[in-house]
Amino acid sequence: MLSVSDYIVRLRHGDCTVRRRAAAMLGQMGDARAVAPLMDALNDKDHEVRAQAAVALGRLGDVRAVEPMLHLMQDEHPLVRERAAAALGWLGDERATPALIESLHDDDWRVRRQAALALGNIADSAAVPALIAALQDADSKVRRRAAQALGNIGHPAALPRLKMLARAALGTAVEEDCLEAIRRIEEKVAVTRALPRPAAPPVPPVTNLPISALAPHLSPEMLPRPAPPPAPAPPSWVQRLAEVIWRRLKRKQ
Repeated sequence: MLSVSDYIVRLRHGDCTVRRRAAAMLGQMGDARAVAPLMDALNDKDHEVRAQAAVALGRLGDVRAVEPMLHLMQDEHPLVRERAAAALGWLGDERATPALIESLHDDDWRVRRQAALALGNIADSAAVPALIAALQDADSKVRRRAAQALGNIGHPAALPRLKMLARAALGTAVEEDCLEAIRRIEEKVAVTRALPRPAAPPVPPVTNLPISALAPHLSPEMLPRPAPPPAPAPPSWVQRLAEVIWRRLKRKQ
């Protein structure tokens, strides 16, 4: 049985069939040592080798492959663009979202279908408007993948168009996918609403702040007025009794 090193060497073989086989095997073996050689193979002159290298890198799951894979989305061969879209979906990096959204307008329906599926795997809500638009794609397979992707993302903005498409596609696989997407989104919305909201942080009492700190922010009428002088304390019962006796004595005189 050949080793990882053996298959890495075979990526440079003169026969493109051998190179394709080597790329496929390296993707299955799951060894990180193959990442750099497979990234080099994305530039192979044979488009099938490029496509197989993209699949292998997607299976390895190393995000170092995201940037070179984005360039591969502009490849002249639809097969390469389709496999690159699939790999980007497996890698799950949101950096791929803009390129995949652009690929929803690809001339080849297979690329559009795979781009929709990849966007669902990445689950970036930024793709929701483009996926809603893809529900009107001329190809039913693309419409199905767009519905599945929207169900995976779970954004409620997709519900009206999904319900409209489900009514228009009665008895078809498109209707089934739309109904499943609607169910998933509504479940997610219900769970979100049921979650307790975080309590607001306590507001420090204003009474603990010195008036000098608040004065610059208050109008004159809002500033506290000086307290009136305290009223004289009422005389005690001893004082009152003495006053009564004194008045009586004066009358007798």
